[in-house]
Amino acid sequence: MDEELGLYLERKLKGVYYVLLKMGAKKEDAEDILQETAYRFVQLLDGVDERYMNAWLYRVAIN
Repeated sequence: MDEELGLYLERKLKGVYYVLLKMGAKKEDAEDILQETAYRFVQLLDGVDERYMNAWLYRVAIN
């Protein structure tokens, strides 16, 4: 993964983290969800359309 994509992912996951906390997730649970979401994102990177990366991250984290 190139550095630009890594920085993008880091910024977006920070936003997802705060949304999870606002939805009532405990800090530890939100961190676990982020880790799993990032792992799935890296696994399926080629299958995720660039235009929908942000929505994909939120959808996977919330589900």
